Amino acid sequence: PELYFANDFGPDRLLHNRSTPGALRFVPLEGRRGLFDPASKVLGRDSFKGMGIDFADLDGSGRLGMFVSNIAAEHALQESHFAFLPGGPAGLMQQGIAPYTDQSEALGLSRSDWGWDLKLADFANDGRLELVQATGFVRGSVNRWPELQELAMANDELLPDPRIWADFRPGADLSGNAHPPFFVRGADGRYVDLAADIGLGRPMISRGLAIADVDGDGDLDLAIANQWEPSLFLRNDCPRCGRSLELVLRVPLADGASRPAIGAEARVRLPDGRVRVAQVDGGNGHSGRRAPELHFGLGDSEAPVPVTLRWRAADGQVHVEERRLAPGRHVLLLDAAAPGGA
Repeated sequence: PELYFANDFGPDRLLHNRSTPGALRFVPLEGRRGLFDPASKVLGRDSFKGMGIDFADLDGSGRLGMFVSNIAAEHALQESHFAFLPGGPAGLMQQGIAPYTDQSEALGLSRSDWGWDLKLADFANDGRLELVQATGFVRGSVNRWPELQELAMANDELLPDPRIWADFRPGADLSGNAHPPFFVRGADGRYVDLAADIGLGRPMISRGLAIADVDGDGDLDLAIANQWEPSLFLRNDCPRCGRSLELVLRVPLADGASRPAIGAEARVRLPDGRVRVAQVDGGNGHSGRRAPELHFGLGDSEAPVPVTLRWRAADGQVHVEERRLAPGRHVLLLDAAAPGGA
């Protein structure tokens, strides 16, 4: 797998994994700037305040994109979140080029508030991804954004010296009235925040998110870790949700037990012909988790769908298996005894 570092006070870094058996090697990639692209919107050249990241096939291209949380309140720091979608052939990575372009403005995902963790998932099982994000910093009675703005927009060479940092005392407020947005994609392709419609419209200082099908009913549930206030669990009771395909991919261990197949990939062709891809990761981002399972919304279809499984076994060999799986939950043991075996 590749590594993405969402850095605070410095450019984010995408590291291309060129490791060979027994020798780790990662090469930094940098995006290419177009004529009308601000340098800060080019992967590897920003100076935004990276707080969280998630990977997902957001555009249906069959390739994973990256969504990055920054400090992106409407009035704050002139930053935006990032939605880096594939913008060129993957082979450019061998040339040190990150083939991704930021599409956050076009998608309606460029701003919300002081962002932290985030998760992209299909909560409605309709084959389209929603985005939920933890936001906010500290709640108080005195707005301290002017002081923070002054510090954050200063020369980067000054920031390592804590003596020039703002002295925030109890009562300071920085994005204290933020709420965790729940972005849903509209028919025009842009995302709209519907948090108020699902009970998330009130202010809360949130940090981490966790998603899983906790009650086993085929749709994803959500937990929100708040700071200085009770956390939340939202059970997804969705009477009009479609069917789903849930894949629990595991690899065998020598003692007969098994573990989650971290890094394994599933590529699913949806009933309408679109292709979705996801990897078992257990959760990225900031202080969050994702169940080490893969979830694909299928809409109203009851028909089996083609699934391509791809994983790297402990011996370093890449294995591929083709399946046709009906909607529902499937536990699959990825057996590396023979190439292609599952």
